[in-house]
Amino acid sequence: MQQIMRWDMTVLRESPWYQEILQEGVTQGIEQGIEQGIEQGIQQGVARGIEQGIQQGIQQERRGSLERILKLRFSEIPVEISIKIQALTLEQLEELMATALTVNSLDEFTQHLPN
Repeated sequence: MQQIMRWDMTVLRESPWYQEILQEGVTQGIEQGIEQGIEQGIQQGVARGIEQGIQQGIQQERRGSLERILKLRFSEIPVEISIKIQALTLEQLEELMATALTVNSLDEFTQHLPN
């Protein structure tokens, strides 16, 4: 009985219908895999984009806050200082906000800016 079933399976696998169905299944599997991969890639890209946008928004807000503190304390801010502030990282901005509140002059603040 098992030999007959093995023989039937062998004959079936060699038939054109079986090969066509098998090829169709493989093609569908590949297409589904590609679609899932694209969808997952898009989701990851969107998540990263949102994260970067939030980070940039926070950084821009900190730059504005630092410049407002300096303007309130020392009136005018030279363009050179403003340019340096635009190049600072979020961590540097946070450190310099505390510095801006405690220094006695704009020159003293400038000494704390990275080159």
